[in-house]
Amino acid sequence: MHFILISNDLEEYYHLHPEKEEEGRFRVNQALEDGTYQAFVDIVPENKAYTPAPNLLQVGTEETAKAHLHADNEWTKEVEGKTVTLEEVEAIAGEEVPLNFDMHGEQPETHLGALGHVVIVDEGAEEYIHVHPASEDSTTFNAHFTEPGMYKVWAEFKFDGEIHVYPFVLEVKE
Repeated sequence: MHFILISNDLEEYYHLHPEKEEEGRFRVNQALEDGTYQAFVDIVPENKAYTPAPNLLQVGTEETAKAHLHADNEWTKEVEGKTVTLEEVEAIAGEEVPLNFDMHGEQPETHLGALGHVVIVDEGAEEYIHVHPASEDSTTFNAHFTEPGMYKVWAEFKFDGEIHVYPFVLEVKE
């Protein structure tokens, strides 16, 4: 189970894994600042269709405004000394969109059974996309966007035993 918490302004991002307490009951502890968040429960139930949907979570009384995204101009990001580049993306709604990440000579470690994870939400934090690599030895992720618009991408890679999260904003066209 993946439990994704994202602030309404898309600035705060948490990829959590609740622990099972008993049948049908899970728990996770995460300190959060006051504000408005969207929670996505990402599960794959046996023999059932399921699509993660946003669940409103209000912490305290201070509401967080919705995001107003602008496409990135800088596609190379550095987190704690590890650099990742999202190669040029031609994102078209309704088509498979490859997200190719250049690791600059570093080899990410396996994290939750893959070389990385990518979580994407639209500007309104309503559409949720979770993508795994195209193959077990690849840092290419094939995403599918149903609508045009602005999307925030969080690419997660594990280096030296630590998870590094690289945020990107891209525009999906018609």
